[in-house]
Amino acid sequence: MADFTILNGYTVKDPNALHTYDTVADLKTDTKLKAGYHAKTKGYYSANDGGSAEYIIREKLQGDVDTPLTHFIGEDLIAELIITKEIHSKVYGIKGDGETDETQILNHFFGLLQSSYNLVIDPGVYKTTDTIFIKGTWRQDAGNNGTRKIKFDHATINYQGDASGKSIVIYNMFKYSIDGLCVARDSIANIIEMVGCWHVDCNRWDVKSTIKLSNDSSTLDGLTYASLAVEYIQFNNLFCLGQIIISPITTSFINCINFNNSIIFAQGYDYVVVLEGTTSKQEINFYNSDLSYSTKSVFNVTDEQTLNGKGSINCIGCYFDSNISIFNNDNKKGMEFNTLFGMFPALSNNEIVNISYKDFIKNMNLGGFGQFGFNLPLSNINYAINGDLSYQTNQSENASYLMGANSAVWTKTYEDSNLSINGKCRHIKWLGSSENASIIAECITAPRTDIYSAYARLKITAGSCTGIQISFGGSYVTVDSSKISGECLIVNSKNVQVSENGSLNFSIIFMGASSDLEADIYEVGVTEGKLIIPNMPLHANAKISEG
Repeated sequence: MADFTILNGYTVKDPNALHTYDTVADLKTDTKLKAGYHAKTKGYYSANDGGSAEYIIREKLQGDVDTPLTHFIGEDLIAELIITKEIHSKVYGIKGDGETDETQILNHFFGLLQSSYNLVIDPGVYKTTDTIFIKGTWRQDAGNNGTRKIKFDHATINYQGDASGKSIVIYNMFKYSIDGLCVARDSIANIIEMVGCWHVDCNRWDVKSTIKLSNDSSTLDGLTYASLAVEYIQFNNLFCLGQIIISPITTSFINCINFNNSIIFAQGYDYVVVLEGTTSKQEINFYNSDLSYSTKSVFNVTDEQTLNGKGSINCIGCYFDSNISIFNNDNKKGMEFNTLFGMFPALSNNEIVNISYKDFIKNMNLGGFGQFGFNLPLSNINYAINGDLSYQTNQSENASYLMGANSAVWTKTYEDSNLSINGKCRHIKWLGSSENASIIAECITAPRTDIYSAYARLKITAGSCTGIQISFGGSYVTVDSSKISGECLIVNSKNVQVSENGSLNFSIIFMGASSDLEADIYEVGVTEGKLIIPNMPLHANAKISEG
């Protein structure tokens, strides 16, 4: 019969004779095979075990080795696996039986990523006892011209290695997707580390693992790699029974890490998200995600941010189900933090009562054509008399008022300041000796029965205090001095209900004030609802005309 077709570059001499075997072992012992024959197995170790594959029989060449892709047949022939676009784990001889330690063969299998093929880990449980290293190709590497895929098809990794060891290290990847990674719930607690990865999509992971994003080259000792920066990693529909650790320990950055529709269930851990090092960690984003059940705080920033643009965390539509503070010791250490449409548990004590003005204004989205209703303010009128400091003389002889005359315990002046909308601030100096220095912000009476919120924007310029309190309608919000640095926006939004024509006056109290305390007040205000918008226009009755 004439030669008929070509497979893998070899001529099939007998196209009508597909030689079929139950197992690879059966194929390797057939002494009647010839170069050019086409063979098929029903399984790898046994028929129907998932390892079914087709092979071309060819002559053995110098340098050939016996591998799961090229099986030796006698002295002179090789059965070479016919590959299209992907390679399956069970065709490679990986059992997935939950009992065999498959660490070594999985490492060989993931080494195939250096070829141009996608990899599929077939259904089963894959026991491992040490780290699996998964290396991709980098931007400049030959052949890296599009997204490559690793698919866990109902496959589960059961890590039984050292406690807190690294079950998987993923590195040197550019434009990859890793779908369906599952680490079994009865695994030993472990870490999945990603080093030097850009533009990687991590979809539908379900892992009993801490996920660590790092550029720590010591993880890759003895291995070759390209870049250590990390950027544009997407986690979609992640379920993580562990922490998230973001750790740029060198001057290389880790930026644009996105968690979409994800749950980070850090039960038993001190923190949900840990941010280490001083180097840039910009755009760490959580969208519609649940950051849950740690014991101390949601975020912990371990080092003061100093290098390469510092960092920012953005939470959009997230749920914080921990009844704990957002940041460890309420200290962001230079990280910018923004949250919008966030939800907190009932009776939570972690309301953000003090936030930097820069962070606050980045949160606000006030208008634009077609804006959603829940993005619009409930009220944008300030009921505090002279709350924007537009009138620069005393409007009252009552010395206890912020805008009133000097007294035995307060001297008050207007000073130039570009932090106020009118270019002025109210500078106050404490002369008293009592523990708490109190001053009243005067307001118009309540225009209707409603819920109101009070706020002050200020900065301590000399001396000290142990905290600042906003006393409003029988409700008190106190901000500890450790939270006060630079310009502060302090808010009392404790659902204070005031009846129509009732008093909206509130007090600013400097707790434990030193005798040399001085402060600049840039703005005071009361508004309806719980949404505070700095630099709101004054109500007509809160305005004072000159003269």
